[in-house]
Amino acid sequence: MAHKTNACRILDQKKIPYILHEYHFDAEHLDAVHVAEETGKNPEQIYKTLVANGDKTGYLVALVAAPDTLDLKKTREGERQ
Repeated sequence: MAHKTNACRILDQKKIPYILHEYHFDAEHLDAVHVAEETGKNPEQIYKTLVANGDKTGYLVALVAAPDTLDLKKTREGERQ
């Protein structure tokens, strides 16, 4: 049985349906591309959530496809990616 994360608990509380996809992980392979490999998904279907805190902009939350990276310079300049 899967251990529920805080995100799962919030979804349960709001009665939002979801499906958990379990996969093997270890401290050496925490990246989103590894998640795609372990779940048999296309890496473009897996998104990582990145949180940054700028001294002038405050917090920024970005969802980025597994094989992509967040360009902090473009983010700072307000460009959409």
